[in-house]
Amino acid sequence: MIKKRYFKTKHEVEVTFEVSVPDVDGVSVLCDVTGWEPVPMKSVRGRWRASLRLPLDRQVQFRYLAANGHWITDDEADGHVGNEYGGQNAVVDTSRP
Repeated sequence: MIKKRYFKTKHEVEVTFEVSVPDVDGVSVLCDVTGWEPVPMKSVRGRWRASLRLPLDRQVQFRYLAANGHWITDDEADGHVGNEYGGQNAVVDTSRP
């Protein structure tokens, strides 16, 4: 699940990423805006959650990485694109509605 919060005076969007991954010790979100560096997510009521400030009016590619090495693509993302490894990256659109 993805939630977006827009600001009136800033050219960025707060995007909250949330995913359910049972029986793992941790999950990170990685995206092209952060150079694919892992951002640790926090466990909240059985789901993993992290909020990032992303640039406005972008198509940001992202994926989740579980501590067990398993990659997860968000089925509820705004879109999906193929990646260079033969998999799919999820896309979040940060354009204003």
